[in-house]
Amino acid sequence: MDDHSAAAGEAVFRDFMLRYAAAWDAYDLEAILDAYHTPCAIYKDGVQIANRDEATKRRYFGDLLDRYRGAGVVGSDMSGFAVHDLGHNSALVTVRWTSRRADGSVGSDYLDSYHLGRIGEAWKILDDTVHD
Repeated sequence: MDDHSAAAGEAVFRDFMLRYAAAWDAYDLEAILDAYHTPCAIYKDGVQIANRDEATKRRYFGDLLDRYRGAGVVGSDMSGFAVHDLGHNSALVTVRWTSRRADGSVGSDYLDSYHLGRIGEAWKILDDTVHD
């Protein structure tokens, strides 16, 4: 099995999303930025947020990290996970994220879908839809 078979693909994408979650939990802006291709788009609350260049992407995710920090989020769990194979160079990964505060209370609980594309040998998030 290689990284492109269905069973191996699920493991590859689960590992990708666990590393992505760890970057958020560590407030590691560089690792978060590295997960996303430039340009990328976020679709949330009926609005598309276009991150057309590195500076815009850095500002968007930096502000989002600040909001997480302000809300007291200390960690997130992947409570749901599904992969839809879209061919050799593309996949749709949907995750239910549950974020918790230090006291154990839930800071957020939402479903998020990521369209990933293979750029060279690396997988990158091309766009992200936060489900309302």
